[in-house]
Amino acid sequence: MVDQTAIQPGSATSAIDQPVSVSLEEAELIRLFDIYKIANLNIRYYGRRAAQYETWDRVLSIVAGFCAFMAVIVLTIPLDEKYLSPLRITAAVLAGVATLLTGLSPLLGWATQAKKLYGIHTLYEQLFADIALVITDIRRNGLSEASKGAYNLVYQSYLRAQSLDELDPDQDLIKVENEKVKQALPPEYLWTHF
Repeated sequence: MVDQTAIQPGSATSAIDQPVSVSLEEAELIRLFDIYKIANLNIRYYGRRAAQYETWDRVLSIVAGFCAFMAVIVLTIPLDEKYLSPLRITAAVLAGVATLLTGLSPLLGWATQAKKLYGIHTLYEQLFADIALVITDIRRNGLSEASKGAYNLVYQSYLRAQSLDELDPDQDLIKVENEKVKQALPPEYLWTHF
């Protein structure tokens, strides 16, 4: 989902855009932190996208329910014979609209899409938490064989989650959420919060 130019793994540079000489441990931490930021971006992105689909489906259901309710109300109004025919037509139209909207909901698949996107959102949340644990372990205990193994597991999880990303993501939403990630997770965050 994420535009790889927005957050590039291993992008440690100095003020004059020359690569900074870093130890193997620092390089590993920087790579993990880059994936951490990407995971955070995807959590935000997929949460918003899922909520959009869920809202659209809810609005469709509310309109369908309102039309059905109004059809019943129109049919139960006691009136004399001259108003009865137009009211029945109105009730039939409202019932038809309600039926059409109710049948349209599964065809549009908004609820299914929301569920799928929430699943991807959850995968990235888990990845985000796992990365935080690995970064914390490396910061406290140094780069060990166990932390290298944990990094490899996290990276494999990232690749699996990435394979589920939308093929045509909403680039405007990515830009908005990427700015939030940059504000929430500036480069110094890696060295001050783990």
